[in-house]
Amino acid sequence: MSAAQIPVPQAVSRKLNAVSGRRRWVSILAGTSLATALCCGLLLAAMLLDWLTTPFDSAPRIALTATVLLAGVAGWIYWVLRPALERLSIPLTAGLVDSAVPELEERWTTIADLSQTSDPPEMRGSSAMIGQVAHEAEAMQHL
Repeated sequence: MSAAQIPVPQAVSRKLNAVSGRRRWVSILAGTSLATALCCGLLLAAMLLDWLTTPFDSAPRIALTATVLLAGVAGWIYWVLRPALERLSIPLTAGLVDSAVPELEERWTTIADLSQTSDPPEMRGSSAMIGQVAHEAEAMQHL
């Protein structure tokens, strides 16, 4: 029995893809909020510093503005771009779902792990047990 013979049930796979996509969008929205707050805070701090010191030369103002902009871009890359490009694996997403819905009793994680494993059939368990877990996992997809 190869790893390709233990597919994740279609209903479970659709739900896992939906959870992964939703998690990505929530991360992007939260990251956008954080990056915007960082930029606003840094801009306010830069304006306060400019007001307190009143530099007559434009070089310190340019350096301060460039620092604020670079920090804002770094925050945007860290909090927005990184989650947008991050691809969650099926077992990791299934683990998140199983931890959020204890009634699943790790059935989704088991099926997702078995679909990705390269272990020999002797290590995976019997086909009847795997089929039963897959059937129960699909039956509980409404949760």
